[in-house]
Amino acid sequence: MLKKSIVLLAGMAIFSLISAQNHSELGLQAITSDLVRGQLEFLASDLMEGRETGTRGEYLAADYIASVFRMNGIRPYGEAEVFGSSRGFAQRGGQGLPGLSRSYFQGMNMIEYGPGETQELSVISRNQTGESAVDFMYRTDFGIRTGTVGRSATTQVVFAGYGLMNEKQGYDDFKKLDVKGKVVLLLVGFPGHRDQQSGVQEVQA
Repeated sequence: MLKKSIVLLAGMAIFSLISAQNHSELGLQAITSDLVRGQLEFLASDLMEGRETGTRGEYLAADYIASVFRMNGIRPYGEAEVFGSSRGFAQRGGQGLPGLSRSYFQGMNMIEYGPGETQELSVISRNQTGESAVDFMYRTDFGIRTGTVGRSATTQVVFAGYGLMNEKQGYDDFKKLDVKGKVVLLLVGFPGHRDQQSGVQEVQA
């Protein structure tokens, strides 16, 4: 009787192991390039409108991802769901009341800010005969990273080439330059980066 019980338990363990392996294999087989591509194409489509935070496209993308989670049996651990709209409940300050079903979403407070109406950038050159200015156009010639407060400044600009230093090659873009308290203007890239035959390209790579 003991031997039969041991054999039965061993058989059940082997069956469970095979079953688990089969489930894992089936899960991996279900992940195909077409499946992944189809989901990414949908999330990256024009319908999502860039998925910017707080926009209709972002909500559409979130609902789609949540539906995929639900179809694959992933349990939700987000905030409480009220009237089928967990995000609306979260925006009203819901904190997951007892007895309510969970959702796939978690609300959070965010502050949105953007650039002001006036963005100006000019480079002024002065010499013995006077001064001249070059004015740049916002979002055409220059851009900014939006801050929480407006800023304005008038300062000296120092041109430092590519901003590189290489002691072994005796190369120094900052040689004899005074950059303290000034804005440093740099070129994008490195010397010879557009020349396919340049030896500098191999060194910098």
